[in-house]
Amino acid sequence: MEAYKITKTGEGIIPEGETIIKKDAFKMCKKLTSIVIPEGVTTIENGAFKDCINLTSITFPNSLEDIYWEAFSGCTGLTAISIPKNVCYIEPWAFHCCENLSSIVVAEENKHYDSRNNCNAIINSSSNTLLTGCAATIIPESVTSIANSAFEGR
Repeated sequence: MEAYKITKTGEGIIPEGETIIKKDAFKMCKKLTSIVIPEGVTTIENGAFKDCINLTSITFPNSLEDIYWEAFSGCTGLTAISIPKNVCYIEPWAFHCCENLSSIVVAEENKHYDSRNNCNAIINSSSNTLLTGCAATIIPESVTSIANSAFEGR
């Protein structure tokens, strides 16, 4: 089985045919600067990219469905995230302590989450709970609750 790799330029490589990025796969990889999640990946497990402090760029495929606990926690180099349309589950703290995060967008076609009114946040559409925010978040009036630690480390 092929292993996860990081190129000399800092790009993370996911093995061909992977559907799950495993727990702690790239955890604390200081050399990692960018990652393109390949089509076919449906799940990013706990802490997969935790504390990758130099990670500045993530490209998600539309096949992605689940982002688990602390998947990108402590990625202080991240300034922007864009959640694709098929994501149906995001655990709390998935983007915990991403202190430089300033742009959060959820695809308009997503049926489970949104960033209504360009609010710069991830909102659970059915419960109107703000899950993840950033310094640029404008909390919409329609939000009825804010998840624990939604703004921690920002």
